[in-house]
Amino acid sequence: MELTRYSKNLYGINAHIKDITQNPIVDHETGEIISDRYDELSELEATKDEIVRHVALSYKDLNGEIDKWDKEYKRLGAELDRLKRLKERALRYVSENVDKENVKTLEYEFKWTKSESVYVDDINVDFEELKRINPDLVRIKEEVNKVKVKELYKQMNILPKGIEIKPKQSLTIR
Repeated sequence: MELTRYSKNLYGINAHIKDITQNPIVDHETGEIISDRYDELSELEATKDEIVRHVALSYKDLNGEIDKWDKEYKRLGAELDRLKRLKERALRYVSENVDKENVKTLEYEFKWTKSESVYVDDINVDFEELKRINPDLVRIKEEVNKVKVKELYKQMNILPKGIEIKPKQSLTIR
């Protein structure tokens, strides 16, 4: 059986299988189902199984690649963080141990700039007072605690307005 271009994917194969199973060719004289459709059905199912096998194995390979790259990404992130900390320590070491003057040599240059930073001691700050003085001084992000919403639903079967729990299924390929 030659697969048409429409049946070389699972959608097309499933459509062919459905057509064969729902619309069998019947010999009008004997009333028997013509057997060559069984061969076609077998071939379609074998092709479908091979495509599913290929996709599942590809998925597993991709999952392995993702794991490998994820580990490498984390390793590189840790190395980047280590190098940034080392750079900051070197800068702090030099800034604490040299005179506060600009220096320029052929190999390096120290240039001191003045700036101001705001440090906030969360324990001693009165956020309500800041909001009263000027609401723009305080940013508070409100978000729904989904874990607590799910706990409330499981305990009391209650959902606040505007929130719904949708069932979902996840496929795992191993």
